[in-house]
Amino acid sequence: MKSLIDQGKKHMGYSEEEAKEEIESIIQSIKKLPSEIKLFRIVRADDRKEIDTKTPGSHYAKNKKDLLSSHSFADGVGDFSFMITVLASKELMDIDQTIYNNLLYPNENEVTLKNK
Repeated sequence: MKSLIDQGKKHMGYSEEEAKEEIESIIQSIKKLPSEIKLFRIVRADDRKEIDTKTPGSHYAKNKKDLLSSHSFADGVGDFSFMITVLASKELMDIDQTIYNNLLYPNENEVTLKNK
């Protein structure tokens, strides 16, 4: 927790109390998630066959509309953008990385999965 507080202070300009409050808010939102979560990710590729469906990545959005409105389609390699939808057990979440990413990028409301 101390490391996350330090990151909040360093990167977001929070006071120690503000960082603690923000982290606690993120933790509470994670606790409210169901045991299985529907998540969304945008992948760039030239063809659907190029997408690694076994390990498609670790960064996901909980809300499709938020992802579409905030995602930069210029990222990645390929001419086409593909939306991947996964159902993931909450146990697959990397809690520390999810907190860290939501602390640094609060508008993305992202979930980070372990080794995926």
